Amino acid sequence: IAPTYQSWNSLTNAVIPLSFLNFSLPQQLVLSANLPLGISGLDLVQWSKGTNKTGLKTRTVLLGDVINSPLAYASPTDNPASDPASDNSYSTYLDIKSNSMNPTLVVNANDGLVNVIDPSTGKRLYAYMPSTVLSNLHYVADPNYINGVSHKFLVDGQISIVDVQFASSWKTLAIGGAGSGGKGFYALQLFNTGTSNTVKALWDISSVTAGFANMGYAYAKPEVAQLPDGRWAAFISNGYGSTNGVASLFVVDVSNGALIKEIAVDTSGNNGLSSVKLRVNAQSVVQYAYGGDLKGQMWKFDFTGQTASTWKVGLGGSPLFTASGGANQPITAQPVVGNNPNGGKMVYFGTGKMLEAADKTTTATQAFYAVWDNDGTSANYRESDLVAQAITSSAQFFTTTQNDVNYAAKKGFYLPLIYNNSATGERIIYAAVLAFGRVQFTTAIVDTTDPCSSSGSGRFGDLDALNGKMLSYPVLDTNGDGQINSSDATSSGYLVSGGVPSVVRLDKANGNQAIVAGGLAIPPTGTELGGVSDRRIMWRQIR
Repeated sequence: IAPTYQSWNSLTNAVIPLSFLNFSLPQQLVLSANLPLGISGLDLVQWSKGTNKTGLKTRTVLLGDVINSPLAYASPTDNPASDPASDNSYSTYLDIKSNSMNPTLVVNANDGLVNVIDPSTGKRLYAYMPSTVLSNLHYVADPNYINGVSHKFLVDGQISIVDVQFASSWKTLAIGGAGSGGKGFYALQLFNTGTSNTVKALWDISSVTAGFANMGYAYAKPEVAQLPDGRWAAFISNGYGSTNGVASLFVVDVSNGALIKEIAVDTSGNNGLSSVKLRVNAQSVVQYAYGGDLKGQMWKFDFTGQTASTWKVGLGGSPLFTASGGANQPITAQPVVGNNPNGGKMVYFGTGKMLEAADKTTTATQAFYAVWDNDGTSANYRESDLVAQAITSSAQFFTTTQNDVNYAAKKGFYLPLIYNNSATGERIIYAAVLAFGRVQFTTAIVDTTDPCSSSGSGRFGDLDALNGKMLSYPVLDTNGDGQINSSDATSSGYLVSGGVPSVVRLDKANGNQAIVAGGLAIPPTGTELGGVSDRRIMWRQIR
């Protein structure tokens, strides 16, 4: 069975089969521009689906390069939502989903297609070309195009696999963005319980869509939850490089891509909002959201009101926290939210950016932060409100201070990424992870003296989640015997060479965790102490 190919007609605002004649006239003109003599827009679209054309680059592999997009696994057994307060319809959906849905892999690729793949065979089942791709498609079809030298990003953003409810039924969707390839997001239906249970595009929005003029490059990872008024929404940060340099959050109707509300946090320019993290109740109804911006500010959004007119920037319109470096400490990674035993929530995040050529040469001091939101009416904290930890050794297994945090006087902790008063350009570009009462994160260390160098390294950090201090007992396998016991030294993490680490945690048979650094990282894996997981569990009533 041949895969299904779809795209979006921006004039009719509707999904179309991926064919040149199905696009609007303005889109056809875009596709036909900048092509070699004798090549038409029709040829270009056919080439994108795998048909080689004389005059265009010969394709021997029909999957574009995948760089920053994750492989998103849509599992029949995942349960990312919860039953509504009024019924158990989601539990019913999960039963149907587990019995009837086939697992798939969803990944963005830089040939301009979002791919839905059968994980058991590797066969492409479906492909979608976002509307933002059309103006850049000719670059990758050029016979002189060489990946890595004249590389172009087309679809390179984050993907979220979510369960949502609209039109009286539950559905499983993939919502993703173009990343540095464009200023737009899309939504695909992967599964529902209706008779039209086929993979298809539901909506496509971009900076030229009405209401989304402040959308920048689509780096953000979409989050999804139910709104207090009953609708389900995607919460999409506007990203970077928008026309007006605004930092704002789009609340988007997940059923059709319509804008429900845009909430701006900064309209002064040269800014953009990074991925937000939601706080939801037991019924998956959003209460708050947290997100950082390019000026080192962490914001809180308030959705506790019942109507859109009441949804706003929280804490009286001021940030939860502002890093001392301001724009020299941009927050680009999604925050992580955990509990504080004193009430409220801890918001964990790091600072640093690796998106532009100039980012490689900066040596500004970055840091990892944990800020307590005690659900008060104001905050606007600074480093002086936090307890400072410090790196005390920079060996393969490094150590940090063990300062306690008195939450009667302080609002969290921070760890500057600096040793012996020397800032090397170390930064945080990936989200942290909370597990076993600890917070774990990775850093990126690049050669700041050579903007053309592709080398990199980093650290894996593993700290007490409440105080940020080095644990008083071993949590890492420092002697390499595959076990964690009194023979291991106390440490706060370890150095990784051979590439910037982006960590994956895997369960081991002995109850500990295998830390996979990814890429060409050395060591490629490490072992950390396991424990009782603190991940959210969905309780399902047995009838």
